[in-house]
Amino acid sequence: MYLIGVSSGIFGAAAEAEKLQYVGLPRKAQYCITKGVQFVQIDLESISEFKEANLKEGMESVRRMNVSYGIHSETKAFGVEAAEPDSAIGTDYKVGHERLYEILNRAGELESKYVLIHSSESEPFPILERTLQPAYLVDPSGRELKDFLLANENLMKWLMGGAMDELPSKIFEKWKSKVKEAREKVARGEKVEEIITEKDLREVIKSPDYIWREILGVSLPEAFRRRIEDLVEALEIDFKKSIKEIPEETLEEYFYPRVKRRIEILLKDYYSGFLDHIQSRSLHYGPERIAYYIIAKWMEENRDPIWT
Repeated sequence: MYLIGVSSGIFGAAAEAEKLQYVGLPRKAQYCITKGVQFVQIDLESISEFKEANLKEGMESVRRMNVSYGIHSETKAFGVEAAEPDSAIGTDYKVGHERLYEILNRAGELESKYVLIHSSESEPFPILERTLQPAYLVDPSGRELKDFLLANENLMKWLMGGAMDELPSKIFEKWKSKVKEAREKVARGEKVEEIITEKDLREVIKSPDYIWREILGVSLPEAFRRRIEDLVEALEIDFKKSIKEIPEETLEEYFYPRVKRRIEILLKDYYSGFLDHIQSRSLHYGPERIAYYIIAKWMEENRDPIWT
């Protein structure tokens, strides 16, 4: 069995002579009478239409004419503001769900057969990079993304490129081995441009570049390389010698402990800095992408049915 109905249409798209019939939900519902059917999908243009005086009585009179109806919720296709229940921006998520709740509640009071909702009305992923948004991010349940990450240690391990208790020593040992290698080359009369490169650090910091570039402008390995290099240059100025020429005893006593400590501090700073960033209400271009990346990784790891 099936039921044939019509869509009421919207005020904004109606011809001037027809606009009056689109003012108010009861008038929209009565539109189907002239079309030979007894079902109409009422196109909701604004949540304010639910505040019309005597609305319940008006819709009751429609039902007495043996007309049944469903409601097509607000949509940006109508050129109006609409709820964004799929948004990862905290404020949009909250307002979108509050708006959605009110629409469903009001539709139920009017005895609508259904409410048709566009579940995804937010900006498409490919154009988010040109959209200014607050970086206050939430997970699909609406809780802060920070709490979601802290509850899923594997995600933070993936984000940081390794376990927090292992990374400092791995980074330091990698750097130390490259210092030794550079000193050996200099001793052989070879020219050394850089002690350690971004590529070298990628071997121990396996973090997702596409997330860190959004926040730091560079990959996490490159961020570490630059900060370590800054410290080494400062120490070289103090000793008035290149690290490639300083005696091994001096390196062991002064350089290595300071570099190791700097790496430990940097790791904690980047860790806490990321969590602070995703709670920030300051504007950035497309921070919502970060939430999409993280949730996608979580779905992949948990074999989520939507992912698989």
